[in-house]
Order: sequence, then structure tokens, then C-alpha cells
Amino acid sequence: MPSDFQLISRIDTDRSGGSIQRLIHASDASSSTAAGSQEGSSASSASRLPALAVPESVQVIACKIAQTFKVPAWMQEYIGIKHAEPLPPCMSLAWHPATSQVAIASSHSHVHVCNAGAAPSRRQKQDAADLQSELLLWHEVQQQIGALAWRPSSGQQLAVGCSNGVCLWSFGKCPAGGAPALKVAVGGIHQTAWLSFLRTYRAGPVISLAWHPNGSLLAAAVRNTPGFTMFDVSSGLSTPVAAGLTPASLLSWSPNGEYVLEGSIDGSFRIWECHKWTDAAWASQGSMRPLCGAAWAPDSKAVLVANKGSRQLVALYFTQQPPGLEAQTFPVSLPACGVEAGLVQGFAWDAAGERLAVALDGAQQRVAVFATAYEPIMTLRFLGSIPLSPEESRNRNSEDLEAALAFSAGGILASRTSKTRVQLHLCDQL
Repeated sequence: MPSDFQLISRIDTDRSGGSIQRLIHASDASSSTAAGSQEGSSASSASRLPALAVPESVQVIACKIAQTFKVPAWMQEYIGIKHAEPLPPCMSLAWHPATSQVAIASSHSHVHVCNAGAAPSRRQKQDAADLQSELLLWHEVQQQIGALAWRPSSGQQLAVGCSNGVCLWSFGKCPAGGAPALKVAVGGIHQTAWLSFLRTYRAGPVISLAWHPNGSLLAAAVRNTPGFTMFDVSSGLSTPVAAGLTPASLLSWSPNGEYVLEGSIDGSFRIWECHKWTDAAWASQGSMRPLCGAAWAPDSKAVLVANKGSRQLVALYFTQQPPGLEAQTFPVSLPACGVEAGLVQGFAWDAAGERLAVALDGAQQRVAVFATAYEPIMTLRFLGSIPLSPEESRNRNSEDLEAALAFSAGGILASRTSKTRVQLHLCDQL
């Protein structure tokens, strides 16, 4: 059975690669100073590209031409002939890398950091407001939240993707080096926190974030913008990375730090290797809808992806050692789940590579949980399903289900399928 994705290109981007290599070297150096960091931050801000401005008379003509030739909406927004649509409420949630804390975006500008407490029961449901909130993070620059990500190997910093950049919250001491930090009063057990703002090259809300496993680099994708911005957090420097014209919609860094996966809004994706920063791209053969998730195997030898609304996942296996990009793709069909099969709306794979949670939309909207093995090839075994509450099911159309799923380091699954409801589950009890 053929895979849904086909290799379409491999590109060497020397200019971006050189810039990224300089960022990595700056990250490894221990001699960066606060003054140098501020200078780097200012340089990044000065080089940021403004959005295009088009006169109103030209917009009218351009809109008619765009409608005639069916120009995609994202391209109309990008060139300035159409006003950008507001972001829907952010569904993002992110587990702390070492504790039971979970960060939840509760509105376009607020983030709650909650304590999940003791392990939940099999079917425990908790609303975001009912979880024990330890912190409430808000600032006037933190608008249009689109993504959350805890900094690995630190646990003391949370990145919040928002309009025109990233709010980097630091708890405890003022961070040394990097972008200038502002002391901010917050609600909760901490009276103060430090806020740094990392500005992206293009204007617009940040919709996806991905940290290098050692926490030195942060990749940020802006809505309706090709490629992504790479930040060296320790120095405050940044550089754009891009290939092609299709906007990015999803970023995911491999556990070994060798690869970055960039999903695009047309359903394709590309994988960058982090040595010379070359990339290979795969196009979807069956769907033009964007990826609804990407998850790496613990050893980074394979990665799972799926298009929103598809009936299966796709596993990509590397056939070379890093930084090689030669790979094969295989379809991963979902085993029978006891009820009518649904369409994939999102998924999460735990860090051990043993449990896979898939949000399915259909006659019964639910989260199906599978036991997984990925060597020598991906296999799934159905364990059980978690239905949505009756209230949510009655108030939803099958095509508008949005789902956010995430596993904690301790194996607790957090699922979010509405603006406020967060469900916690122990998957080994299914």
C-alpha cells in the first residue's frame, strides 16, 4: 500500500545554513555579555521585515484578480490585499518537562500554569479553571497567543508564541544574557517573573514553537509566513530559515537535536538537518489540509505525521545516519476501535514511544489510545477510547472539532477539545 507522502525536493540553503551555524556557535560560547545580548536583540529588531502596505484603490483591483485566479487566502494576506483573519482561541497546552505542571492558554492573552496534582483516575475530567492554578501570566505585549513550549533542561522558562514574537517567561532569578528582561508582577505563588520579548522577522502571530533538546535554540513559525525564525536564547540573536513560498504551520525538533520538521499549510512537510541546514520535502498525495501533528520516536529514527481529516497516519523512517535525509514513508492504519472509524484531528505520542493518543472525529467524537512499537516497523494495538462529554458532542459539528493532546513525562495524557475543558487520563488503565 503506497504512502500518502512523496519526496519532492532536497534543497541546500547555504545562506541560512551559515547563519544558523553562527547561532549555534554563539550558543556554545560562554563569554556573551548582557551588553552584547542587547545589541544582538536590537539588531534583530532593526532587521525585521515590515508587512507590505497596499493602497486601497489597488486592493480593490487586486482582490478581483485574486478571486478570478483563485489566489490562496494566505497569499492575499501575505502581499497585503486582504486583511488577516483573527486567530481562533488558542487550544495549546504544554507539560513541564519534569513536574506535573501544565501550561494552558485560557484566552488570546492569558496563560495559566496549573498543577495537575496526583495522578488522575481513568476518566477524570478537569476544567482549566478547576485545576490548581499556580501562575497567571499576562502582559500587554502578550496578545494573540498561538503556541506554548517549556524550555528543555531548564524548567524555569516558558515560551509563549504571540503577536509579532515570543514572550519568554523566566521564573526565579533574572536570566543571564539574551534579550533584555523586564521584571513583571504575576498572579500565583510567584510574585514576580522576568519577561523577555523575542521579535520575529515577519509581523503576525506565532503559531508554532519548537525547542532544541538542550534548550539553546528556539524555532518559531509565524502565520502565513514561509519558513521560521531561529532564536539563540542565550545571545538574543535570530535568523530566518526558509525554503519555498508555502507558509509553515507546525514545527517539531527531533529528540537527538539533528532534525527540524516543518509542516506547511498545504499538507506537505520538509525536514531540515542541523549540520549544513539542507532539507528534503515531502508532498501529500491525498490531502491538501495541513498537518495536525508530528511526533518523533525516542531515538529519532522515525517520525509520525498526519494530515487533518485523514483516516491514517504516516511513519517516516530514516535510512541513513544523521545528518542524512534519505528516508522511506509507510502508511499507518488505525486498528478497529470498536465503533465507526473517524477522521484524525490531532495526536500525541509519549516520550517512551509506547502510547499513542489520536483525536478522532465522526459519528462519535473521541480520543483513541493505542499501544505502539516502532521497530522494525510501526505497529498499533487498540487499548481503549475516551469519549467527549455529551455536552461537547451536542454542541459540535463534525467538521469543526479542534483537539490538543499532550503526554506528561509521567505518562498522563492531557486532552483539550474546547476552549476551557481539559481532561486528564492515565492511559495504562485503559
